Amino acid sequence: MAVMDGMPNVLLAVKDESMLQMIRDMLRRCSVESVKTYSALKDATAALRAHARKWDIFFVDGGFPEAISEIEAIREEMGPHLKILYMVAMPAARGEVIKAVRAGIDGFIGTPFSEVTLEDKIDELMGRETTPREISRTSILYQVY
Repeated sequence: MAVMDGMPNVLLAVKDESMLQMIRDMLRRCSVESVKTYSALKDATAALRAHARKWDIFFVDGGFPEAISEIEAIREEMGPHLKILYMVAMPAARGEVIKAVRAGIDGFIGTPFSEVTLEDKIDELMGRETTPREISRTSILYQVY
């Protein structure tokens, strides 16, 4: 695992460029120093395969049509060391979440989400304890499909 000083390295694949930048900025405010972004899933998975041990978390947008099949392939190739966080628009269809879980995700986050929620998800994936906090009402990310 590539975690340095407890801070994970995150590879982020989100199809909407403005959302990609917002999530990247949220991750940085959550003390994630190493974030690589891609707006094309094919490019993200190529980078992941090229430097598999560099990444701790693969944060993938469920809006990519090929997301589930790519997650299945990545999970099979990379094994359990890589944590996969799947982003879905809420309310998420139960079937979509079930498919993602079967494909090998480690967790999912539904939009809208706050910076606090994102930080808690990162901590959860990294096996760190989370402290109950009030969710921010001012810093919430919405996603439109």
